[in-house]
Amino acid sequence: MTDRSCLCVVLAAGEGTRMKSALPKVLHPIAGLPMVVHVMRAAEAAGGDLALVVGSGAEAVEAVARKHAPAVATYVQRERLGGGAGGRGPGGRGAGASRAGSSIGCALSSALRFWLRK
Repeated sequence: MTDRSCLCVVLAAGEGTRMKSALPKVLHPIAGLPMVVHVMRAAEAAGGDLALVVGSGAEAVEAVARKHAPAVATYVQRERLGGGAGGRGPGGRGAGASRAGSSIGCALSSALRFWLRK
């Protein structure tokens, strides 16, 4: 059995519709860097492997991520329902098997399968 440290999955697939910007939400700058870079740096500082789930503007987000963390593994969440739907279950309460939840589950499942094979 291989020793594992940890896997940090950064969820960066949000559309950012309410921001009314063509720039993917996670690429908006905060203190001179895209917000996703701040999150990735915090995750890297904690140690372990890093996985990034992308969606809106996937190519641009992945390019920025690779510039700052070349070893990051990226996964695409194809179906996004918005408004944080991925964490809501039926009726909008708690975790559960919503359509968005199954979509994020697919991306997370892919990340975990890849990580476990390493």
